[in-house]
This record gives sequence, C-alpha cells and structure tokens, in this order.
Amino acid sequence: MNEKKQLFFILASIIIIFIMLIFINTSQQQRRLAQIKQERESIFEEEFEPDYYEEKETVTTTLLERLESGEDIFGEEEDTSGMSAEDRAKSILEKLQQRQEQVSKEEPLSVRVFKIKNVSYQDSLPVTGDIKSAKEIKMRFEKEGVIEKIKVKEGDIVKEGDLIASLNKKDSRLAVARAQSKLDSDKAALAAAEKELQLTKILYDKGAIVETKLDEVKLRVESERGKVRVSEEEFKMAKSSLDKTELRAPVDSIIGAREAEEGEFFTPRDIVVNLLGLRDLYAEIGVVERDIYKVSIGQEAVVKVDAYPNREFKGKIGNLYPVVEGRSRTMKAEVNITDIKEVLLPGMFAQVEIFLASFDSTLMVPTMSLLQVSPDVIVVPLVTLDAGIDEEAIKNGEGTGVIKLTEVTPGYRGPDYTQILSGLKPSEIIVLESHGDIEAGRRVRILGLEEYGITE
Repeated sequence: MNEKKQLFFILASIIIIFIMLIFINTSQQQRRLAQIKQERESIFEEEFEPDYYEEKETVTTTLLERLESGEDIFGEEEDTSGMSAEDRAKSILEKLQQRQEQVSKEEPLSVRVFKIKNVSYQDSLPVTGDIKSAKEIKMRFEKEGVIEKIKVKEGDIVKEGDLIASLNKKDSRLAVARAQSKLDSDKAALAAAEKELQLTKILYDKGAIVETKLDEVKLRVESERGKVRVSEEEFKMAKSSLDKTELRAPVDSIIGAREAEEGEFFTPRDIVVNLLGLRDLYAEIGVVERDIYKVSIGQEAVVKVDAYPNREFKGKIGNLYPVVEGRSRTMKAEVNITDIKEVLLPGMFAQVEIFLASFDSTLMVPTMSLLQVSPDVIVVPLVTLDAGIDEEAIKNGEGTGVIKLTEVTPGYRGPDYTQILSGLKPSEIIVLESHGDIEAGRRVRILGLEEYGITE
C-alpha cells in the first residue's frame, strides 16, 4: 500500500511540474491558456488557483483525491470507472503533455502584405464651384435720356467696341448742329478780322494810318480767335454728348443681367446691362472646413466643365477668403484660369482638382500600416521572410516569416498613403492587414501580396 501511495505522489509531482511550465510561459502562452480555460468547465478554475503556488501539499492532495475518484481534471466526459489509478494518472499525464505542446507552439498570424517600392505619387483635393469673371462691369449711360434701341440680350457675346444700346439722339444732334453753326460763324468772323488786319498793316507801313488803328484791329482779331476757341470746345462737348447716347462694350465680354427696356427714361445712376469679361476668368470654389489647412495661395489646379468633358484648363489658387460660411461650413477660394479661356463662359459649373503634393520617386506605404507607439515614435510591421521564401512562393500562398517592428520617419501624409523618409528600403515587405494582434517576433502566414497601384 505504501508503494502505491509513493507512486501516486510521484505521478502527482510530475503533474505539478507540467502545470508550472504552463504558467511560466510567455505572455502569448498565458493568453492562449486563458482561452483554453474558457473552453473547459469549472474544474480548471478550481484546481489552478494561486493557492497552488502557496500550498503545494493541498494541491497534491486534491489531485490525488480526484485521481482516486476517477475524475478527469479537464472536465471531459470519459468513463474511467474500469481504469486503475495508475491508468488514470497516465491518461492525465498524456493530456497535460498534449496541452503543453499546444500552448508552447503559437499558431502563425494570417496577414496580407505590401511590397515597398519607389513610386510617382500625386495627391489632389477635388472641389466644385462656378466659372466667374474677374471683370463684372455695370454699364450706364453718361447722360440722361430715353432709350431708343437695345442691341443685345442676356447671354450675348460682344466684342470690344460693339454697340449695346443707344438713347434718343434728336436733342443731341440739334445741339451738335447749333455748335457747328456757331463754330462756323466764329471762324468766318475770325477770317474777316485777320484779312482786315493784313490790310491795316499795309496801310500802317505806308503811313496812311496811325498805330492806334492797327492796335484796334489786332485786338479784334484776338477777340475773334477767342470766340473760335470757345465754339470749338462747345462743339466738342456737343459731339461728346452725342457720342454718350451710345453705349459700347469696353472689352470682349458676355452680357449678364439686362435691366433696361427700349422706351425707358434713364439717368447716369441707372444700370442698363452687366458685362462679364471673357479674358480674366476664374473658378470660385468652396473648400470644406476639414480641408482648409490643405489649401494655400499658389497651388496648381485643373479645372473641368461639363460642356468640354475631355478638356482641362490649368489654373492656380489666387485668393482665399478668410471666412467660413455658416450652413455650408466652407471657405471660398478663387482659382485663376491661366490657359485656353475662350470657350469658358461665366456661370458654368466647374469641377476642380487642387494638387496638394507631387513626388516623382519616393517610398509610399499604406497609412493603415503605420503604428503609433508613442507621440514621437511610429513603427511599421516589417516582415522578415523565412529562408527560401520569395515573391513567387508568396503568390502561391506559401509565404511565411516573422514580424519585426521597425521605426520610420514619415513625410507627407495622404488619405491612403504616407511618404516614408527613412527606416524602410525598396523591395521590403510590410504587413498591410492581419487577422489578429501584430506583435514583434510573431510568425506570419502570408495570404496575399499588394503593391502600389496593384492588388492581387
């Protein structure tokens, strides 16, 4: 009987040694053990309490009692009524050994990876707006009168100097005629006075008249010249007044709102039409609040309109309005169009791409692969492939390796990709997606490989 008890104590001691190995494993093995505990019933929770480490004799007694009763410590349903105590102990020992092997051998983490290479990268911000004219001219007559003729309608394109509208010219033409008549009369009087002066000089030279008479004629000539100058100014004013009865386009433009009709009386304060210049066009866009920090004056942009879907019009950010509008939560900006403006018209709907960043050759990695481990440290899960594993093996689903967390220095950050300034090299492979926690030293099984612009 004493030999049998000694055998039980030996077996129990072996069991205790295996249990201690399980608890001394790494943090990953402990998490695995926790999962095993959840799968089992309350027997593990009762037997593997911390008291085990404090009172070995108690645990040993408990194990022996359960061995003698034929109970399986794993809580599995197994008929042990016909088994001897030695057989039951042997069975438990085998199960403990199997569990130890499962815990100590971590399953590889399934991942998709990304191959790093130098690429050409461009990031842009899409926005919308309207084509507008930098020159919006409110056309008014410079004199009052009744509108006799309007030659344009809204939307018409006019060239510089084209007639837009005209006032009734009757009074202006009469004024020009009167001024012309007066000018002609004064010029005739001046001609007569000058002729008289010539004769008077001849007589004076011969001594036929006194000098006082000559001076009188000279004064009369100067007086007539003064009258002619006044008449010429009056004529110019009358002619200018007649010219002001016509309203002509100062630049190539398009007719905007027309606010006058024929037969209406207009004063210099009244607007006849609005002209929209065609030479200096821009796109007025709205930048949503979350993207304001991305936009600055001088950034290049491309403008497209629905009327010409296959054409692009280059431009630059020319002005930013430092106000965020209420309901739309957008900031207005102007994109000055720098080429091929003739076909664009104010009011067209504009689709604009603002270029935020452009690199000819740089390392770009998916932003989702970056891991922020502290405010100042960012790492990337680099995969060190096992010996003999190449890209072909990865494509065949045979890729395996180990994770190494590598610190990197990021540069420009886009919505999907981030520039890497240091820490990685072309052809290296990093984890893109994983089916579990990413940890240094964790083995991985590669399910797929992606590259910039290529998805497999």
